[in-house]
Amino acid sequence: MPSSSNSILLDDVELKGKITEKDNIIIGCKFEGNVTATDVTFSDRSNIIGDVNANKVTIEGKVKGAVTSKQLSIKQSADVEGDLITESLSIEDGARLKIQALTKKGA
Repeated sequence: MPSSSNSILLDDVELKGKITEKDNIIIGCKFEGNVTATDVTFSDRSNIIGDVNANKVTIEGKVKGAVTSKQLSIKQSADVEGDLITESLSIEDGARLKIQALTKKGA
């Protein structure tokens, strides 16, 4: 269950713009724009076009754009296209990827 410090965007929502969240956000909708947060989870229903910058990113859905994070986890249901810059990268079997990845300290 999400804690009170989570913002949640789910299902039938379609948004364009920029999201800046000082805490954690769970996105499970169609979103076009950039996302900046402490911890971002893209659920299996997400369809994201834009850049992501967060300490921790978990991708279960579709993301097209650059992802910069300290810790990046790509789940089996994910479909990711773009550039990844991260300190720690985890990819589950079955994830669909069209990426360039750079792992480096201090990402």
